[in-house]
Amino acid sequence: MAEDARQLSPPERGWFPQAYAVDPNRHLLRLSASVNVEDKLRAWQDDGTSRPEGLRALIAAETQMRIEVFAGSERIDTVDFPCETLFPEFDRLPDGRWVVADARSRGKANACILAPDGTLLSRINLGDGIADLQCDRLGGIWVSYFDEGIGGGPDSDPDVEPPGAYGITRFRPDGTISWSPGPGFYPPIYDCYAMTVAEDGVWLCYYSDFPIVHVPFDGVLRQWRNDAVRGASLLAADGNLAVLLGGYEEERGSGALLRLGEDGRSEVLQRFALDPALQAAMGEGLACARGSEIHFVANGART
Repeated sequence: MAEDARQLSPPERGWFPQAYAVDPNRHLLRLSASVNVEDKLRAWQDDGTSRPEGLRALIAAETQMRIEVFAGSERIDTVDFPCETLFPEFDRLPDGRWVVADARSRGKANACILAPDGTLLSRINLGDGIADLQCDRLGGIWVSYFDEGIGGGPDSDPDVEPPGAYGITRFRPDGTISWSPGPGFYPPIYDCYAMTVAEDGVWLCYYSDFPIVHVPFDGVLRQWRNDAVRGASLLAADGNLAVLLGGYEEERGSGALLRLGEDGRSEVLQRFALDPALQAAMGEGLACARGSEIHFVANGART
């Protein structure tokens, strides 16, 4: 682990960490459930149920979720609310409201907008097959999708274009769409592997060509050809530099620092191996990118 790793306060007894995120203020967010999600998943698998409804039935009505907010290693806020999904994607809006979404929508509203104290304000549909969700400093909700979300999912209406049809969508908090790439976007997004929201816009890397793309809040969209790293799952960027972590096969436990050239091509400046603890954090979903930073939680410590 890195020398500047900061130990986080463990969750209270009876709470089980489930997911992490980093909000627009760079605070680390830890989402826990009052049930052991891994045990629930094993029970679901053991009973042979294949439909998502079988898994959701394992969530007791009194089950709660908790989001803890950390500045460095100090816990500065906690909010509790009812649990509605075992596969949450979440973040905080700049005004303090929370967005908590189910990665699978099954054709229904799958996201809750919560007040800062956890009170339910509204429900919106962010689409099926959510890969990542991050809020920007202007109050937009960016959602990237894996292949099933882009295709619409098994329970979607074939006559209605799904929210994730073009691989990434920016929503307003009321659930209306404020931006998407549209059908003319090239190369098209078939599965968005990595997304990070920065101060000036959003950065993407996606299947199948894996270009590095910057969508600014104002100005001209730019993209860079990337022939060096295929299948990266984490992306951080700042100016003309980008870091990609993970990838296919031998690149799974490594990363690369790239320069983004004026000619639309990227150049690898350095390749490096990841510490085994950080590799494990990536595999367990305890790693998240935000703008120019990548945050890891391993062995109870934040890096």
